[in-house]
Amino acid sequence: MNKNNSPWLTPVNLSSEIALTLRKVIPSSVAKAVGIATFVILTAVSAKIKIPLPFTPVPITLQVFFVLLSGSVLGSNLGALSQGIYVFLGLIGLPVWSGEGSGWQYLFGSTGGYLIGFIAAAYVVGMLTLKKDSKKGITHILFPFIGYGAGVILIYVLGCLWLAIWANLFNGLSWDLATVLKKGALPFIAADILKAFAAVLVLWMGRWLKNLRNST
Repeated sequence: MNKNNSPWLTPVNLSSEIALTLRKVIPSSVAKAVGIATFVILTAVSAKIKIPLPFTPVPITLQVFFVLLSGSVLGSNLGALSQGIYVFLGLIGLPVWSGEGSGWQYLFGSTGGYLIGFIAAAYVVGMLTLKKDSKKGITHILFPFIGYGAGVILIYVLGCLWLAIWANLFNGLSWDLATVLKKGALPFIAADILKAFAAVLVLWMGRWLKNLRNST
C-alpha cells in the first residue's frame, strides 16, 4: 500500500497535515507577523532572566539565545525587525529591557550598545544561516556556528564600543581597552558559547523536523 494512502494516521503524518492546512488558511504575512511578535516577546522575557555581576554594569541574560534564533528562523530582515521592535518598545517606556529603566536615558546607559548589537546581530545571523539552509555536507553543519559566532562577536563589538564611550566620556572612569573587555566581553564568553550551541541544536532540530515533514 502506498504510504500516502495509508489509513493509519501517525504523529508525523498528523503534524504534516496540520502544517499544510495552516499554510493554506493562514496568509504568509500573518505568519511573519506572528513570528516577529514571538521573538519580540521571547527577547523581552529572557531579558528578565539575568545574573548581575558585581564587577561590571552589564548583567548576564538569556537574550543572546533568542537574538541568534530570531535571525536564523525569521531571516535577516525580519530577525532584525523583531529586535528593532524590541528596542523601540523599551524606548517608548515599556519595561522590556533587563534593567528597571526604559527610554532614551536607559539606551544611553552602559548596556545601550548591546541593544543596538541585537539588531545588527540578528541581521548578520540571518544572512549567514538562513541562506545556507538548503546546503548539504560540511557547509550545512558549519554555517550555523559561523553565523552565531559572528552575531555574538558583533554584539560584543558594539556593546564594548558604547561601554567605553559611556565610561570615559560620560562618567570619567578612564577605562582602557583591557578594562572594557574585562567588563564588557570576557565575563560573558562562556555563557554565550553555551547559548550559541543551544541555538544551533534548536536550529538543527527544526531543520530535521522540516525535512522529516517534507519526506512524508
